Amino acid sequence: MAHGSREFVAYLADAREVTDSAAGQPISGPVTLQLDLGTYDLSVYSTVTGGYSAAIRLPAGTQATINLQPFQHDIVLRVRRVS
Repeated sequence: MAHGSREFVAYLADAREVTDSAAGQPISGPVTLQLDLGTYDLSVYSTVTGGYSAAIRLPAGTQATINLQPFQHDIVLRVRRVS
């Protein structure tokens, strides 16, 4: 979901919930974002805790790869353009 070119939201679901007995165990890995030129902050919303992580500043450029810390179930990535 996008709100103009200022804010983007992505819901990442753990596909293991359907068929794998490891569902609910922590999962992590890289995610790559394609963005317009600008400066962005990324925060992660946990559907388990109901809280947001502290925002991190993404490196300038049109592509950013972030290594997600281990999380359980699903998360939401929120990317806000700050300049």
